[in-house]
Amino acid sequence: MARERFIRTRSLIIGALLGDAHIRDTGLMYIGHSVHQKEYVLFKMAMFKKYKPKYFERDVYLDGKKFVQVGFYTKVSNLFKTARNVMYPNGVKTVRRKDLNKLTPEGIAIWYCDDGGLSAQKSRDGRITSYCSYLNTQSFGLDGTQTVVDYFAEVYGLSATINKNKGSYRVRFNWAETVKLMYLIGKHIPDCMGYKNLEVMRENITRVYS
Repeated sequence: MARERFIRTRSLIIGALLGDAHIRDTGLMYIGHSVHQKEYVLFKMAMFKKYKPKYFERDVYLDGKKFVQVGFYTKVSNLFKTARNVMYPNGVKTVRRKDLNKLTPEGIAIWYCDDGGLSAQKSRDGRITSYCSYLNTQSFGLDGTQTVVDYFAEVYGLSATINKNKGSYRVRFNWAETVKLMYLIGKHIPDCMGYKNLEVMRENITRVYS
């Protein structure tokens, strides 16, 4: 039982770090999102409740515009410190295959909710005919993105491609592979992130697929 809890916690930490979480060198984890994702922040706080997360709201400025950010800090933990040492070689967050291998579908779902999403594919008359999905891996460069593509192919049999996006690279799953991806992680996507869940968004599709 303790081993299972450790495997789950480790996966959640890795998934969060591959997404929007950051860990300071002291071993404190910090997560911040737009105020529009407050419910998602509370969802993640519940996941890490063992580490006594403290909720915050604050104003941030980007390009001269004010936004409200919500998030939480955890207490300092040796587990977080270890995760930082492993995933921040030379102080830079890095994706490595041996870390990806420690992910569970739940951890992948957190990563996807943070840095992934659905993209509607439309016909000429504007109808949604299908969806593809993606993971924003731009910060990991081409080599890191290829590592992610290889991981999904070799571990889960999911065939993704590398999509050049704004001068960098991200992982893209076509319609068929998105269906498979959702079969893997869909049950772990919280209701508040339903707009990233194919089973929720499928009703918008006007063309019938078998």
